[in-house]
Amino acid sequence: MKPDNWDKLSQNKKRRMGDELFQSLRGMFIMHQALKVAIESMKKEPDPEVSDIEDMEMLLQTVLYMG
Repeated sequence: MKPDNWDKLSQNKKRRMGDELFQSLRGMFIMHQALKVAIESMKKEPDPEVSDIEDMEMLLQTVLYMG
């Protein structure tokens, strides 16, 4: 969870905290959810960016595979 003093932390501290979250199981779950929502939304666009959607799908199926 984002700490109350977030705005007062140094960029290095924020980066470390972000990296730790990103590499955690929770971080992977959050990224998985975000990519699923983004893909669904992008596919509904009149002229979807197919290469971005395909790259996101690859990430979901490999790096962020949740079973």
